[in-house]
Amino acid sequence: MKQTLPRIRPFKTADLEAIVAILEANGQLVVPAVDGPVALRRVSQLTGAFFLVAELENRVVGMVRGVWDGSRALVHQLSVDPGYQRQGIGSALMRALAHRFREHGAPSLAVTATEKTSRFYERLGFAPTPVVFMIARDIQTVTGEADA
Repeated sequence: MKQTLPRIRPFKTADLEAIVAILEANGQLVVPAVDGPVALRRVSQLTGAFFLVAELENRVVGMVRGVWDGSRALVHQLSVDPGYQRQGIGSALMRALAHRFREHGAPSLAVTATEKTSRFYERLGFAPTPVVFMIARDIQTVTGEADA
């Protein structure tokens, strides 16, 4: 049986509902201010942000987003509808994003991965590094404006 490749294209606002559903199904909509509809719309409007979706038969089945700051390219989020996983869609999204970054001059690519997803990324050529990823979930803790 021949595998149908997804159509990879830039994000459109009309994709929001499907993407939010995919993120929720995968447990990736943890912080709506970062991954919710308002944030996704904002990301899609930024010059250095790349936001792609995968379609099969006119249905959004996956998404990937990342940033290129002129020096480093970083994949922030990849998500594929659970009913379409393990069909090459995540790999196709990653390759498409990597091509876009390369076209803009990126010499390398980093990804935010979890223990659960690290083997997927290793199969694509990523290697673990001894870097600890840290986050301030409320930026006011860093600016000094948080409530005491």
